[in-house]
Amino acid sequence: MEDENKAKIRIFFRGREIVHPEIGRALANKILERVADIGGIDMPPKLEGKNLIMVISPRKALDKVGKTMPKMKVKTNRGAAKRFKVTGSGKIKRYHGGKATRTPRRAGSA
Repeated sequence: MEDENKAKIRIFFRGREIVHPEIGRALANKILERVADIGGIDMPPKLEGKNLIMVISPRKALDKVGKTMPKMKVKTNRGAAKRFKVTGSGKIKRYHGGKATRTPRRAGSA
């Protein structure tokens, strides 16, 4: 970082650790806080298979290029909100997407 080189940070999840990617993201944020005075984020943390990868650049290199630090994406759970809805009686009803376009099977044909 002091020689104006980028650094790639890879957090590898082993075994069942992949079930908790939020712990890896918390670790990545902790690393970013520690290097905030000498560098900034070039590529935000991204989960690729069992690896959480991010690239940080020295502050001088970011200033030369005129790059600003990109904002991290915030993941929402809108997909689940679209698929399920709560009825007036409190039951959860699931929407079966694309069911109207499927043709029903006829008896005797395989």
